[in-house]
Amino acid sequence: MDERPDGSAAVMPDLLGHNGASFRPRNYQLEMLEASRRQNVIVAMDTGSGKTHIAVLRIIDELEKGDPEKLTWFLAPTVALCLQQYEVIASHIQSAKTRVLTGLDNVDRRTDQAIWNTVLQGIRVVVSTHAVLADALNHGFVRMSQLAVVIFDEGKIDLTIEANLDAVCKTPRVYRAELLERACRPRLKRISYSPMQKEELGKGSELLLSLIHFIESFDLQNDPYFEMLRQKPETQEQAEKILKSGKTFCSDQLAKFLEISHHIYEEVGDWATDYFIRTSVDHLRHTIENDTSMTGVNRAERLFLLELLLDLPVSEITADSMHISPKLEKLLAFLEKMDHSEFSGLIFAKRRATVSILARVLSMHPATKNHFRSASYVGWSNNTSRKDYLGNLLSQDTQRDTLSEFRAGRINLIVTTDALEEGLDVSTCSLVVCYDKPANLKSFVQR
Repeated sequence: MDERPDGSAAVMPDLLGHNGASFRPRNYQLEMLEASRRQNVIVAMDTGSGKTHIAVLRIIDELEKGDPEKLTWFLAPTVALCLQQYEVIASHIQSAKTRVLTGLDNVDRRTDQAIWNTVLQGIRVVVSTHAVLADALNHGFVRMSQLAVVIFDEGKIDLTIEANLDAVCKTPRVYRAELLERACRPRLKRISYSPMQKEELGKGSELLLSLIHFIESFDLQNDPYFEMLRQKPETQEQAEKILKSGKTFCSDQLAKFLEISHHIYEEVGDWATDYFIRTSVDHLRHTIENDTSMTGVNRAERLFLLELLLDLPVSEITADSMHISPKLEKLLAFLEKMDHSEFSGLIFAKRRATVSILARVLSMHPATKNHFRSASYVGWSNNTSRKDYLGNLLSQDTQRDTLSEFRAGRINLIVTTDALEEGLDVSTCSLVVCYDKPANLKSFVQR
């Protein structure tokens, strides 16, 4: 038994961790637990200080009331964070059944009360994204009266939570000194570089220059969708509108592909641009060959794009001729100075394409390939429309084990988008690089 900040007795349960070892809550965590018993609170504490353990304590607190009809619902903003927090909660609370529900489980297809009753049968704790619970409540599959406690992880992403939940922001006061002992303040270092001049753009990349020429000479009259509309009297008017706007699926794809290729050239270099273009064409060919569901005009459009891009010059792309951008040169020079023996780091970039190519360059460049075991990570967004874009080289399968491999030390450098900002446990990380300027203050703080 320990004493609460108000002088009354507080039970301090030992929690089981991932490896079966017990974990004893710290005093400032119990202080926040007690605050959550009295009212709705937003717990404000430093990253890595143990906010999730406070949530676990609150869940245990509710389970001890013993009402099997009540659910404790833990909400997280991303699928990756849901999967991580599910593992944490399930490992600490082994006396009650916990289940994770996300878009990956196709919960949007569960449109029957009997199915939801089966899904939640015997379950006491649910971990899900906000959309899953909102959808279940809107359709009446889950009732508000069933919810004992709702926990919002990363609550600061929603500025309306405090007002809508009649909640107040709390941080440890009585045991603040203990909290500050656990907080790790980062050291900041700014790295400057000279960006490319406009007249230099495209130089050194044979494929980029050819791609620019191909797109400038693109003839809409040969576009499969335009041809289909032109052949039918009832769609002649629509064909005329497209002819005036110049916008079709194929033209949009090519414009987007060129814009991304330009960006790769500026950010990573000419070798990376050629690699990106060549790999994207190969990826498009593979998609067409293996997607048997693609028929009609959809298939014709993609075949048209492939035939157009196959006319690009064929050149051997090897690591021996790897020319990189001034920006990447500065990053590699900085990484070379790091202590590689126990290194682990994250590199944040805005674009998915930059993430995939930068990770590839780091795994092949002579300055980094023997020191870093790199991988890419862009989260678990279930946006199926992305597969239509040229240059989408990342898939969920390629990143399935990235985080677990990183925590185990088999990967020591992850290139990622903002998908790793939202509370993911990468506590072993010793370096964070913002390859692009963070979008806002929140992103900067969370990294």
